[in-house]
Amino acid sequence: MELIDELEVARWVKSKAEAATGLDAYLDLIPETHPLPAIRFTFQLRHDVYTVEAHAPMSRFQVLVVVTADNDLTSMGTLRAHEKALHDGLHRAAGVVGECNVLSCVRLGPFTMTEGEAAHLYRHAGGTYQLQARPA
Repeated sequence: MELIDELEVARWVKSKAEAATGLDAYLDLIPETHPLPAIRFTFQLRHDVYTVEAHAPMSRFQVLVVVTADNDLTSMGTLRAHEKALHDGLHRAAGVVGECNVLSCVRLGPFTMTEGEAAHLYRHAGGTYQLQARPA
């Protein structure tokens, strides 16, 4: 039985997030040279479900997807607008991208964080999403 490749799911998340927000999306890390805001997503959990007479197992993924922006007053409104667009684009979405057929994508909860690096602060806002997928 063929399992869905995590990178295929990443392509689906990337395409949906970029289409919804107009921002670039990256798996795990945003390049230091890329201007903010941008989207970062990481896989948190994977669970494969085998069913009787299924041609391929269904896999469940939990993915943290956030918009990252500089922590200044001018980018706060932009951050919230992009977070809403991200939510609207991912929550209850489904479809096929490449070899990945996402049957459902549901937001499990919100996520916000502020972090600092030297004298610079970054703000993250988004959510944790659960996807159910199988090979297309």
